[in-house]
Amino acid sequence: MGVIVGQSGDFYFDRHRSLAKLAAQEVADSIGIEPEPAFDATSITGNHGLTGPIAAPWRIFRNANPPAHADAAYAYWPCTDATSMMANMNGSRWTGNAWLYVWANRAMTPNPAQSGTFNTKPNMIQSLSCDGKLVFDGVSTYRCVYSTYEKANAATQSLIRYWLGRSDFAAPWVEAGGAASDFVFVSELYADVTSGKPSAYFTTCIPGHPHQVMQDIPWLPSTLTGGAGSFTRATAMAGRIGQVPGVVLDYEVQDGRSTAMSPAFLRALCDDIHTATPAGKLFIRTNPLDRLNAGQIATGLDADNLPAVLAHTDYLSVKLWSRNTQGDLAQSYAAQMAMLKGTSGSQPVDYAKLVILFELNCTLDDARFVHTLLTGSADTSPQAIMYWAHGATELGAAGARTRDLILTTLLGHAATG
Repeated sequence: MGVIVGQSGDFYFDRHRSLAKLAAQEVADSIGIEPEPAFDATSITGNHGLTGPIAAPWRIFRNANPPAHADAAYAYWPCTDATSMMANMNGSRWTGNAWLYVWANRAMTPNPAQSGTFNTKPNMIQSLSCDGKLVFDGVSTYRCVYSTYEKANAATQSLIRYWLGRSDFAAPWVEAGGAASDFVFVSELYADVTSGKPSAYFTTCIPGHPHQVMQDIPWLPSTLTGGAGSFTRATAMAGRIGQVPGVVLDYEVQDGRSTAMSPAFLRALCDDIHTATPAGKLFIRTNPLDRLNAGQIATGLDADNLPAVLAHTDYLSVKLWSRNTQGDLAQSYAAQMAMLKGTSGSQPVDYAKLVILFELNCTLDDARFVHTLLTGSADTSPQAIMYWAHGATELGAAGARTRDLILTTLLGHAATG
């Protein structure tokens, strides 16, 4: 497979020119972090026409720190919108879009569809790492829990308000029964877990979880060594040109909350973002829409309230993955669209707000189906995509299939010439 270097609007896919060491150190030096995985001889390099029509380009979301700058070596091209929970994005000079990634906190109240007396999947804590490695690793070492739905939601809302720069960030937590003095910064937690002493915060044991967790303590984002103000919208957006910040909310609470609670909470978050900056955006990333109030992933969203949720947010994911309930990606997509049309089946759908969340363990036929959606009319098809690795790699020879899936969603085929 060769190299195609086209005119403006074309792309190239380089399988010969190794960029393995090109600026991995440059990335690290420029933003003060461990380098991203380097380019290699089988990397997609840059966006180069992979972002769709020139007049109305597709948005391509990647769950990764943004590149250091537009020409940097980067493992996650193509990308128009990088979304990250790490304070490392503070130093990027890239003029693309960078979004804060936030996990919606879960309540540890029983979900009737789950066994036991607790929802046993505590939340990760953003940016908490140790010696360059994430502390919230595969065995979920340091996480937090909340005893009620109200406190879980308040902790999430306060975090987002703080990042947006709102002085009233503590109000939701206080209203839920907490105190303004309860908040801790990530840097305080980092110092705690690396001190070599017993933790002052991670002291709670819950059934079914192998590590002690932090309970009913709301945390605020920061760099690992900084405190107040070290990681906010203002610091993350410094040096960016014409960029409107947004928040990607990973709304997989799965804690059995009611169908009345979820829409009200999500609308409150959207209102907070729009109040802080009218052009700001909320992107709700969630499970397949036809499963949001079913069984063990009950999140309080269904055909009754999804049309209103879509109306009061800026983006909403449509998850297309290999383990869909229908056993067919096209049928899964149709089922999710039916949810957005409400129980009457007649609610209008604003396709401009939909983002295909595509798992990189699907088939090439699945990828071709996604391509038909992206190339469909903007009035009847989503025009944005977010790639979900779900364990797949894009690097080296092992990532060839993954890169072929990405290319096929965008080009309709994996071959480049």
